[in-house]
Amino acid sequence: MTCRELASVATEYAEGNLPLPDRLRCRLHLGACGDCRAYLRQMRAVALALGMLPRPGIPPGAREELLLRFERWRRG
Repeated sequence: MTCRELASVATEYAEGNLPLPDRLRCRLHLGACGDCRAYLRQMRAVALALGMLPRPGIPPGAREELLLRFERWRRG
């Protein structure tokens, strides 16, 4: 596996969504490539930081307005 290939599947690898053969190829590459290990650590740190951000709230009345507009759009 090349660094480019690992970068293309890094999210799936970090989330545990790769088939076993691909996970093993990633692990082999990560064992030999410090740059990709650092990249994966950075990805995980960013995901963790983003997960800590507060979710933006919906302004009062906006939900109802959006539902109303969607319903009008759906009816044509």
